[in-house]
Amino acid sequence: MAVRVGYTAEFAFAKAFKRGCGIAPGRYRREPQEAMSSTQAAAPNTPL
Repeated sequence: MAVRVGYTAEFAFAKAFKRGCGIAPGRYRREPQEAMSSTQAAAPNTPL
């Protein structure tokens, strides 16, 4: 996915994803979306 959105480095994508979503991409894939809504509500929403 990182390459699809223009990132050549996986680390850079993961850092930007976590900054924007409040959770790491791997955790996002593993956890059910319902459980993350509470995580995202608590995380600051910083623009990328």
